[in-house]
Amino acid sequence: MIEAGDQAPRFSLPDVDGRAVSLDDTLQGGHNALLVFLRHLG
Repeated sequence: MIEAGDQAPRFSLPDVDGRAVSLDDTLQGGHNALLVFLRHLG
């Protein structure tokens, strides 16, 4: 389980066009990222 303040694990997910985007790519150059995980209900 990830706790507040922990470093996020490395992962990649497809964007809306199906291209893989990694967290490392997003954070390159000192940019920040906000990760929001939604639970699918249904």
